[in-house]
Amino acid sequence: MQVFARRVSLLVLIFLLGAAIPRASAQFDTASVVGTVKDVSGAIVPDAKVTLTNTQTGVSVIRATSGDGNYEFNTVRPGIYLVSAEKPGFSIALMDNVEVQVAARLRVDLQMAVGQLSERVVVTGTSPLVETDTSQRSQVISGGHTGARSSTSRSPSLRHWVVCDGCIRRSAASSAISASKRK
Repeated sequence: MQVFARRVSLLVLIFLLGAAIPRASAQFDTASVVGTVKDVSGAIVPDAKVTLTNTQTGVSVIRATSGDGNYEFNTVRPGIYLVSAEKPGFSIALMDNVEVQVAARLRVDLQMAVGQLSERVVVTGTSPLVETDTSQRSQVISGGHTGARSSTSRSPSLRHWVVCDGCIRRSAASSAISASKRK
């Protein structure tokens, strides 16, 4: 009877510990935007006001640069953003059409010119920003991609083929089935 009571107590303890530990999620629905604010000579600009604005919703978040000119926005939702920096004695620096994707750590460095706050230095038409802070690779898969791939797996004539980006090849399982039928 004591062995049974110990086992029940142990199972209850394991269950309670498992319920109390927060679950880690393998998928993220946010990203980070980081960067450094410098002047035209390359000197850092501390205490600049950096604003991240979602162009679709109009929601803005404001951060101040640190003593080394760096800023960071965490938990940024995917979308198109405008990043701006301003500080008295400098003109406003803007980076438009910054596309934030899921789980990315996007670097947006800004350069401020000496001038009045009413002056703006706008950077537009740049190439897509490259994530240089991490070696992590990810890709956003749209509904069109998943629908196309799942329909090929349901097709009887294509069920033994593997579809991947830029290639179509016969699956290993299909080769093994073909070999067994030949015997």
